[in-house]
Amino acid sequence: MVPARGRLVDYLDDSLPEVKYLKQYGWCVVKNAVSYEEVQELNSGIWDEFEALGTGVDRNDPSTHGTNNFPMSSHGLVQHAGFGLTPGVCKARLATEAAWKRLFKGSELISSFDGVSFCSTAYSDRQAHVTKSTGIPVFANKAVPTVASWLHTDQQNAKTEAFHCIQGALALTQLGMAEVSTQLI
Repeated sequence: MVPARGRLVDYLDDSLPEVKYLKQYGWCVVKNAVSYEEVQELNSGIWDEFEALGTGVDRNDPSTHGTNNFPMSSHGLVQHAGFGLTPGVCKARLATEAAWKRLFKGSELISSFDGVSFCSTAYSDRQAHVTKSTGIPVFANKAVPTVASWLHTDQQNAKTEAFHCIQGALALTQLGMAEVSTQLI
């Protein structure tokens, strides 16, 4: 195995199983980074932000969860109209600070949330199954591509070393087969 390299390697806490996994595979899951109660509050706050747009979004009415009611998004990422700086999004970023500090041996960190990834109820409720022979998720008899046409690399194209920047995501709802847009390659 090639040793992990990059400007962030020395700051990571090698005693943590998540860090060991991150260094070996390039990704990891940090469970319980935010308490269940905080997740509920943060989820409600994000819905508050969507409803405050005045576009007709109502968290309790799935018929308003279509693309016409939400701000412009690219690849499911809502980042326009200053959405990444709304109070709900800022609170979510701050809620993850302790988890990041744990991974980075208590170091002071610079972080940002530039938006929110949103999967509408209409999309989430679609039934999916995974074909046993290929492992590919299938919706309505149409296979979901294994590799998306757009890859989110966060400045890595300009960097020659791994661990120059680390991407994080905080799930505020239970994830399922419908959320196939994140692909680790």
